[in-house]
Amino acid sequence: GPLAVTALLNDAFSRAVALTVRRNETATSVRLYRSEGPPPEPKKTARPLPVTTGTTAPDFRLRSLQEKRIRLTALRGKWVLISFWATWCTPCLEEAATLDRLARAYPRDLRVLALAVMDDRKALDSFVRRVKPAYTILDAGSLTSPPALAYGVGDGTGGGHLPVNLLVRPDGTVAYVQGGFVTPSPLEPQVRAALGR
Repeated sequence: GPLAVTALLNDAFSRAVALTVRRNETATSVRLYRSEGPPPEPKKTARPLPVTTGTTAPDFRLRSLQEKRIRLTALRGKWVLISFWATWCTPCLEEAATLDRLARAYPRDLRVLALAVMDDRKALDSFVRRVKPAYTILDAGSLTSPPALAYGVGDGTGGGHLPVNLLVRPDGTVAYVQGGFVTPSPLEPQVRAALGR
């Protein structure tokens, strides 16, 4: 209904929502887009296979806020917690304390990477000054960037959802996937169980 569509569009400042409208036994597919400026042209991207438990985590090479290049496959041998998030995403900010606790609790065995999506460098720098996170923040670009598409966080039209968290085993396979924010966070017990602590 209209309220559900409104809630989806208000979920983020830039959002594409695919709908099927039924009228007189006729179905029409439409895509609503909310943002400043003209809507983007839908990119012809192959729909990626879903990243689920047991699949290999798609590789990425991204730049940290300190201009250091981080490649996921270079972290093999360690557990890696990947969090797609943004400073404009209220649930993401609520989850930031959990990410920080995990990074501080397991500094030798766990690497926590926060992949900032559709974020502003000034907002990220302000967040780092205020919070002083123990985890690494990487610039993941837009919701149409290769990492966002590969992990199913975004789609080819600029739509998507945050936060999304994945726990990756030392062999590069996915141990756990969490979409959305819930409280209390299941991340801490998942990481404790995975690391045997």
